[in-house]
Amino acid sequence: MATAIQPLNRLHVGIEATKGTIIPATRLIECDAKLIEEIEFYRSNYPSGFRSNTGGAGTITRKGTRYEIPMDASPEDILPFLLSGVRGGVTAIGAGADKTWTFEPQLTTGVPTLDTLTVEGLRTDGVTNHYYGESGYGLTESISLEWTVNGPVTCTVVVVGRAAQTGAPTASLVQYTGREILSSNQLGVYVDSTWAGLGTTQLLGTTKSVKYEFMSGFRGGYTLDQRTDRDFYDHEVGRATAKLSTTMELDATAAARLAERRANSLTFWRLKSIGGAIGATTKMIQIDGCYRWTGFDGNGVENDQNLVTAELESVLDTTSSKSILWTVINGLTSAN
Repeated sequence: MATAIQPLNRLHVGIEATKGTIIPATRLIECDAKLIEEIEFYRSNYPSGFRSNTGGAGTITRKGTRYEIPMDASPEDILPFLLSGVRGGVTAIGAGADKTWTFEPQLTTGVPTLDTLTVEGLRTDGVTNHYYGESGYGLTESISLEWTVNGPVTCTVVVVGRAAQTGAPTASLVQYTGREILSSNQLGVYVDSTWAGLGTTQLLGTTKSVKYEFMSGFRGGYTLDQRTDRDFYDHEVGRATAKLSTTMELDATAAARLAERRANSLTFWRLKSIGGAIGATTKMIQIDGCYRWTGFDGNGVENDQNLVTAELESVLDTTSSKSILWTVINGLTSAN
């Protein structure tokens, strides 16, 4: 496979009305992204009597795009990626200034509800666009969040799409109204023994950092469809899974997690990352999950404190029939 990697300093997205039908983007996402234009070739190497590569330029067999998007985490910017990676067709609920969005993967549906994105990527100096590419049928492959003490919450999203197209970017786009970058120090970590009890028991005075990665299971479905661009016609559906890594000071709270690991107990974690006040509540990205243990490791000393890292992966809780649930609170009524 040959790739053309384009560093981007401006990214636009829009939620498509029809999957794969490119639309003018609707929002500017503040980020520093990278677009990978993927092309696969077949180049015949049958002998031709020459001591050289043969087969000419070859035949293109597949095209696609991959956007790697690091950004600051906000309850606003994350919306289009949740709609195209966790659950589509979600609408905000709330009569006041605060709007609640709930995203839960459909675990028993053969054709999950999913929105797709048009993505526009630019490398510009503000006057001249030195690179521009756009693609449709954007699917969010993964969403990663990281919280570190005294820093902002960071987010990295990976979106895959159809082959890159030329064109012109949508003009005069702005970021989401009320966009707020979240602070890591406003993360609450809760650990409980049942899904119904999530949010009861907060871990206090021990958590140093948290890494969370959600894998959507959605990917391009390449089939034999006479597509001119040799890209995918629709998408395939795999498992929705997550990984959680939490570094803690080794105290009684962390020791209780080790006891859970020794007992091989399922454990239920809530990551509640809040922002400023809005309406009757606060802005928020909250992730609930049921997990099983994959590791529990000592990893050194910081400021004379021994540290340990708990490693977990999501699993179905057969009592509640739940595994992963995202809740976002912001002031938006639309992701477009």
